[in-house]
Amino acid sequence: MKTRLFIIAFFLFNSILFAQSKFTLGFDLSEQFM
Repeated sequence: MKTRLFIIAFFLFNSILFAQSKFTLGFDLSEQFM
């Protein structure tokens, strides 16, 4: 049970990090086009 919780937390953390990096990348790109 503990390992499953750990895996879920790990995936959540990864998806949040990925979304943040994607967002900052898109922001940088849009800033360059301005």
